[in-house]
Amino acid sequence: MTTRRLFVAIGPRGKQQRRSRRFDADALPSAIRAWREQARTELRAESPEPLEGFAKDAATYLEAVAAMPTIRERKRDMALWVTEFGATPRREITSAMIRAVRDRWLTVGPRRRQAWVFDAGAGKRVRRDELVEGPLAASTVNHRLRALENFYTVLEGRHGYNPVRDVPEAKEPDARPRAIPAAVHDAILGSMQDCATKARLEVILATGLPHATLMRLTPADFDAKGKTVWVPGRKKGQGTAGRLLPLTTAGVRALKQFARWDAWGPFSTSAMLKVWRAACRRVKVFGVVPYDLRHTMATETLVATGDLRATQLLMGHSTPKLTERYANASVLPILVAAAAKLDKFRRKRSLRR
Repeated sequence: MTTRRLFVAIGPRGKQQRRSRRFDADALPSAIRAWREQARTELRAESPEPLEGFAKDAATYLEAVAAMPTIRERKRDMALWVTEFGATPRREITSAMIRAVRDRWLTVGPRRRQAWVFDAGAGKRVRRDELVEGPLAASTVNHRLRALENFYTVLEGRHGYNPVRDVPEAKEPDARPRAIPAAVHDAILGSMQDCATKARLEVILATGLPHATLMRLTPADFDAKGKTVWVPGRKKGQGTAGRLLPLTTAGVRALKQFARWDAWGPFSTSAMLKVWRAACRRVKVFGVVPYDLRHTMATETLVATGDLRATQLLMGHSTPKLTERYANASVLPILVAAAAKLDKFRRKRSLRR
């Protein structure tokens, strides 16, 4: 029996959405019309609404910055601003409107959190994001403000209309110490069985490498005889160039153990966190995370050298400002020396009496 294929399409040429179906040659016209109406209705429901105003400009902006390393974060931030401003033309958005959104985020949110829910389709519990009422961190709000400011800079030019410039960023709290005392991190790592995860944690402590950079290391990057490791450039923020990092004795030892476990390549950060938390419970230590090992290395380097520039290069920060948090969260050598001199002066004065 002969058949014929019929098509239904909606949308402008070049961006049409189509649906097709084969019918017998003797199919009733009424059946064909009914299918066409149903297909058009389904296509309209699936077709996104045409973008207008700020939403349309946000899509244009994201296409322009698609090559940026943190495009996923930028898409997430811009989606939040689209939710706020929708179809409002970008030049009608004022500083007062942006400030109102900023203040609402800082006071009532909503903030995003992860929760475990049962997925009937998958037949298991899965982790999903959900929005709950509660203030957002100042750093999170500032991150969103910078995304919006860059949106205007890209579309309007550096000296063009940009209402975000008149909105002050939220004051972020001073950095708190995140370095883990030697006795504590030795106890945590000592309570773990030897495994690839433990080897990775020891490398982070000995080198200060972040998780993402550690995943990109290859066996060719490590030179045990030369006591160096080639560290790929970071994509985070403004990005940094690759660099050759000298290793301490502990660093060489940690990377040798890392190589024995063949721990190269990507790994699950959630699995690492699970092993870490189990070890913390065994030694009754709480409130620390694996990333704090990187802060420990940075703080110890700054305390030992007093050199902010050296610490910046070690950590792979693009600007000294990022490294200053470790200076604020640690006791600088100059203050330690001053305290020692003060003790010596007081002892001498007490002896004179």
